Amino acid sequence: MDEELGRGPDLRVPAQPDETQAATTPEPEPSETEPVAPAKGRNARKKPAPAAIIPGGLAIDSTPQGAQVQLDGKTDPSWVTPFALTNLQPGQHSITVSKAGYSTDQRTVNVTSANRATTLVHLTQLMATLLVKSDPAGASIYVDGRDVGDLGVVLELSGLAAEAVGDPEIKALAKARSEEAISRGVFGSPWFFVDDEPFWGWDRLPMIDDWLTRGGW
Repeated sequence: MDEELGRGPDLRVPAQPDETQAATTPEPEPSETEPVAPAKGRNARKKPAPAAIIPGGLAIDSTPQGAQVQLDGKTDPSWVTPFALTNLQPGQHSITVSKAGYSTDQRTVNVTSANRATTLVHLTQLMATLLVKSDPAGASIYVDGRDVGDLGVVLELSGLAAEAVGDPEIKALAKARSEEAISRGVFGSPWFFVDDEPFWGWDRLPMIDDWLTRGGW
């Protein structure tokens, strides 16, 4: 038949999606955590203000007075005991106290905030040695107008206790030792006997050592 057929409705069934392929929504890529801004207003925490550092002080005295003071390696001609320093930072400080003719004292002092530390230094007097020689030997010696041939004067000048001078036993022992020294020809100090060989003076110590090493001359 040459009759032209008209087009009817499209009866084709559309293709169904694959059940194994589920429709998924892409997840966002992880991003770095953004910092949370601190709270503002009444809920914001305020940082505590740093505590104020209050300076301290140091008072230094000495016996005898008139000693030079050195603090942490620094000094000034006016720093003489009794002496006081202010506006010192709290903590450990080193002080040196010195005076001519006396031993030097060094120590560490702790200064606390808003307080004054106090320290008293006792300086020890230095002793000297007097060596007297005469030509000819055997001359009397006077120190400050006093005869050092007198045992009492010697003990007093050497700083020994006064009660020792009056002790009968000490006086008897000193007298016996003096008489023995005179009988053996001793006329100076220091005096040494090694195998009855006399040695007088500190400069003879090397000779004594040689004597002891070789067993005599």
